[in-house]
Amino acid sequence: MLASFESQNIHAILVSESWLKPCLPSTSYSLPGFHLIRNDRTNRGGGGVAIYLRSYLPFKIVSSSSQPPPVDSAEHLLVEVSLSQNKILLGVFYSPSLSINYFTSFESLLESLVPTYSHTILMGDFNTCLLKGDNRSIKLEAIIEACNMQILPLSATHNFPNSTPSLLDLIMVSSSNLVFKHGQCPADAFSYHDLIFLSYKLRPPKIKPKLVLRRNFGGMDIEQLCEDAYNIDWSVIERAPCIDDKVELFCSLLTQLYDVHAPMHYVRLKHLPAPWLSDDLKKLILQKNAALSKLKRNKTEENVRKYAKIRNRCNTLCRDAQRRHIHTSVENGDSSRVWKFLKTVGVGRTSLNTSPPSVDFELLNQHFSNPSNSFDSEHKLQTLRSLSVIPTPNYPPFVFSQFTECDVKKTILSISSNAAGSDNISRNMIVPLLDVITPIITYLLNACVSSSKFPQAWKSAHIIPLPKKSNPVNLSDFRPISILPFLSKVLEKLICQQLTLFLNKHNLLNSLQSGFRPGHSTATALIKVTDDIRWGMDNKQLTVMTLLDFTDCVRGHAEVLRQAGYLRLSTGSTTSRRLHAVYRLLVFSITLLYLLQECFYAYQERGDMVKLSRVMFLLLCHVTSIAKQYVFHVDADRIDELIAGLNEPLFNSSSGASKPLLLKTALHADRLRRGYAGTAVLTCTLWAVFPVQMHARGLAVEFPLWTGIDTSHSIGFAVVLLYTYYVTTLVGIANTTMDAFIAAVLYQCKTQLRILSINFQNLPDRALAISKESGENRDIVLRKLFVDCWIHYQKTTETAWQLQDIFGTAVLIQFGIGGWILCMAAYKLVSLSVLSIEFASMALFISCILTELFLYCYYGTELTDESTRIVNSVYSMEWLDRPLKFKRLLVLLMLRVDRPIRPAAGLIIPLSLDTFIKILKSSYTFYAVLRQTK
Repeated sequence: MLASFESQNIHAILVSESWLKPCLPSTSYSLPGFHLIRNDRTNRGGGGVAIYLRSYLPFKIVSSSSQPPPVDSAEHLLVEVSLSQNKILLGVFYSPSLSINYFTSFESLLESLVPTYSHTILMGDFNTCLLKGDNRSIKLEAIIEACNMQILPLSATHNFPNSTPSLLDLIMVSSSNLVFKHGQCPADAFSYHDLIFLSYKLRPPKIKPKLVLRRNFGGMDIEQLCEDAYNIDWSVIERAPCIDDKVELFCSLLTQLYDVHAPMHYVRLKHLPAPWLSDDLKKLILQKNAALSKLKRNKTEENVRKYAKIRNRCNTLCRDAQRRHIHTSVENGDSSRVWKFLKTVGVGRTSLNTSPPSVDFELLNQHFSNPSNSFDSEHKLQTLRSLSVIPTPNYPPFVFSQFTECDVKKTILSISSNAAGSDNISRNMIVPLLDVITPIITYLLNACVSSSKFPQAWKSAHIIPLPKKSNPVNLSDFRPISILPFLSKVLEKLICQQLTLFLNKHNLLNSLQSGFRPGHSTATALIKVTDDIRWGMDNKQLTVMTLLDFTDCVRGHAEVLRQAGYLRLSTGSTTSRRLHAVYRLLVFSITLLYLLQECFYAYQERGDMVKLSRVMFLLLCHVTSIAKQYVFHVDADRIDELIAGLNEPLFNSSSGASKPLLLKTALHADRLRRGYAGTAVLTCTLWAVFPVQMHARGLAVEFPLWTGIDTSHSIGFAVVLLYTYYVTTLVGIANTTMDAFIAAVLYQCKTQLRILSINFQNLPDRALAISKESGENRDIVLRKLFVDCWIHYQKTTETAWQLQDIFGTAVLIQFGIGGWILCMAAYKLVSLSVLSIEFASMALFISCILTELFLYCYYGTELTDESTRIVNSVYSMEWLDRPLKFKRLLVLLMLRVDRPIRPAAGLIIPLSLDTFIKILKSSYTFYAVLRQTK
């Protein structure tokens, strides 16, 4: 398949059901030489459309269907491709089912776009069978004809087992006379649909060659090079006054020498390397080209036959050679080399584009040269003071020794990188002259050590901005890769060798130090931990391992919800995600079925208030749970985005007072989740114990739901008991975890505002410390820190509003039904014996419901109160002697933070303690009315 797609004759691959999701990176599904354009479905599994387009073809997206797609339209992706002097409209469509009436939107889309292009090609799965001749097929054919397009004839493209074949996959073109060839191929190995293909006669643009400036090392005379290098007067370097001049003279002499023997010249790179292309294949390709030229000059049947014969033979041999090359490269090879080769053919993650055209390189350079994560001056001074009081071990002081020529030569040969740094000196320029210039290089390196100065030229580096993700937008989405001068690497390695020797000789390194030591890594550290655990087990000792992670306060919540089938699986293989989606649908169906059974039971017993009270509090509780479960299904993408936002570095700073506050937040959130869910499980367990006791005594047990099963028999009783226990426990764990999740996000926002208050109060002192350390102007540093804090505040408020937007309606339903749940539970409670298990279970249930309502109101109040303190923290800064620009920023921020964050349920009811009191009062009112009604 890869060998076929690598053919230069394939310019685009259209995918009508991609199954891709926004959380899946494009690099995991890349094809070499192609650019992947996507329009992913977001609300449920399946769907999505994509286009693989040759990377050298310029394009722009003209239209793409909204996601999730409307009920009356198909998913589509239309791009404008520039081919020489022509612009072609290329599109892919996918209609999920036969019931979708997409014809109106499809017609309006074609009417607006097709007339503006001279060529249009549309392909995809339209889920309209043209073989039936029904109303749908007549509509589609009429639309295509009205737009002056043609549907190319095909056989049935969809062959589902035990069903009639149908023609669902279609090819539509604006000029059928330009169609050179089209058809279909079976794809039985992976689909019931056939692969359809089209060859459209348009001249694509020529591949623009890439010009690179390189030295011609292959054509130089090594002996003459060494002779000329020997005749150079290298002693001028020793007479230079300073180390910078010495290095500059050395680079100049070496560059002049290579300008004669290996001058710089431009190399035109047009095609990717083809190691499988042998000399025999090259000759065969020349014969094919000659036959084609002869055919163009004289179009006879004989020339056509000869050209077709040699063309088919050439294509077959090239394809076989590519396959043999792939098999040879992956068999009996080193694993690192195998994966390196597989990446070149599109398997695994490919390297991201390192030259993004949409980013200003000047701004990127400033971003890299002025990092925002400066050292905290106060903590730095504390660390230095603590180190100064530590008693010094009894060992001689470290002193650099002179490098020998043997050490220098060995170090040069140990460095494998051929990249040239800012001085344009590469390894390829040093190694051929190693015997001649090793003495002068050794002199330069020893001069650096003796003068205690690193040459200025070696401090410069070529920076390559490497994207951290597939579609970088902000400057922070890149990380710098520095290409240093070659000789600077040699000096660093020699110094590292002497330091390492000194540390090892005097045993100054901790025995558990794993980083940056030969023979040590994260693997050896893990082996050490596991060996300690096993040693403790062998000696019958208790081993406790505590891992604190304060960077993700909702990780445990998300994991529990995924196991319960409430939150989708965002990572893993495609198969595991599909299976988990089926599991989520099954959980939702079971929960909904249980609710319907409760509703039927409540309707049956509507005249018996005692029985009705037994079921109503559970029924209403399940309604609120399904409302939140529905939100987790529908807004899965936004919830994943919310969780990812909490993991951003902006929310997880470990400097100053942030670390203990974040640690406290994470521990508090985890304890709340465990305690709350544990109470729910205990309640459900007591509900199961009480029927077991009654059944053991021979008493009749009536479960508060309709099942149609006779529970007087032991088997029927056990089945219903296990069913009710499973569903109630699942709902209890998931419901409490969802509540704890929302509360944890509110508490995290409150913690971030608390950190911001501390940062605002310490802002002038931090700016002064950084200014003294870096030498930068204090006002500039203060303004940068101030802007960082503003961005932090903006991100925190966005997280709070995002949480409200996602869960606001579900919380509103919770508040609306919560009073009735408490009322019905209390009505049930007063009729029970205080010493009974059922009374204890109902008391626990009421405590869970009260906790549920209290969590929202309490943490909403905490967030609002903390947001009101921000303005005081901003105003209490030392800003009187600051410049006018800073004061203007200060006024703008104070106007912004003067409006406190007031999260609300459904934009109506505020999450506050006053709301909690009102719900309790309304619940008591309902209870009083219910008692009087009885």
